[in-house]
Amino acid sequence: CHPRPKNLNELERMVKKEWEALSLSYYRHLVESEVDHVKE
Repeated sequence: CHPRPKNLNELERMVKKEWEALSLSYYRHLVESEVDHVKE
C-alpha cells in the first residue's frame, strides 16, 4: 500500500510525516475531549 522508499532518508521522511499526522490527530482528540468536559 505504501510506495517503497528508495533509501533511508526517504523512509525517515515518510515515517516522520505519518507520525506528525498521528500525533496531530491524537492531540486534537485530547483537546476535543477536554472541551467536552468543560461544556458539561
